Amino acid sequence: MNSKINSHVGFAKIDKMINKTAKQYHLETAYYKYKTAKHWHTVAEAFVDGVKELTQVLDFKNGVLKIACLSREVASKITLLSKRIIFALNQALGKAVVFAIYTEV
Repeated sequence: MNSKINSHVGFAKIDKMINKTAKQYHLETAYYKYKTAKHWHTVAEAFVDGVKELTQVLDFKNGVLKIACLSREVASKITLLSKRIIFALNQALGKAVVFAIYTEV
């Protein structure tokens, strides 16, 4: 059997393959935009009550996460706790990609 074929036999974790493929095809920006939006409600809900029902991710670009808020109170709490939320989001993402959170009411 060909040794090149044998070197690729086996299983790999999907997270590693997706991350590697995203790098290979220069899709890291889209990949982290998706992951950030996916983790937003779970992470932010640990800090601010009502995030799930009152917020939505609008955009993630150049390290800035833009969040729409239906409540000024929730927006101000997110702003006050943004450093902690950013740290937790980056932990969930496995890489420091979020540097700021901007809220719109």
